[in-house]
Amino acid sequence: MPNKKIGERITNLYQLQVEDGIFYDQDGVPVPVGLGKGVKPTAVNANPSAIANTYGTEATLFNGLNLIPQSVVLTFGGTFGITETVTTTLTATYSDGTTGTLDVTATATGIQRVTYGGTNNLENLVKNGVYITKLTAKSKSTIDNSAVTVSVQVVGFGQ
Repeated sequence: MPNKKIGERITNLYQLQVEDGIFYDQDGVPVPVGLGKGVKPTAVNANPSAIANTYGTEATLFNGLNLIPQSVVLTFGGTFGITETVTTTLTATYSDGTTGTLDVTATATGIQRVTYGGTNNLENLVKNGVYITKLTAKSKSTIDNSAVTVSVQVVGFGQ
């Protein structure tokens, strides 16, 4: 497969892999992107606790590089109870040591994307003048012994 042309637009970040700061497409071809190191989307589980209104174990999505997030994808699976609501809290730790949070709620299975604009606005998790150095997720349910699963992944660029 020939190399991508310099300046060719990348439209699907989920298909890119990064190794030593170089992006590779699904065929192993180097791809120029020009924004530092990429964050490979890796799903983590952030399932609710068995006790109602109590957070389950916090999962780390990203830790180390200075993150410029592009999107966060939450997949709510399993089975929801009739009146159940699951809340997943995303917590960003910034390069100045402060933190910010964003809650995403679900009452049924499906995928929710946190992007710029829209209901779950990523702008509420981004702080002017600093980078995100760590991003975590934790979930809680309104009922005991929830059968809901929560998978979370982040896509972005590091500096």
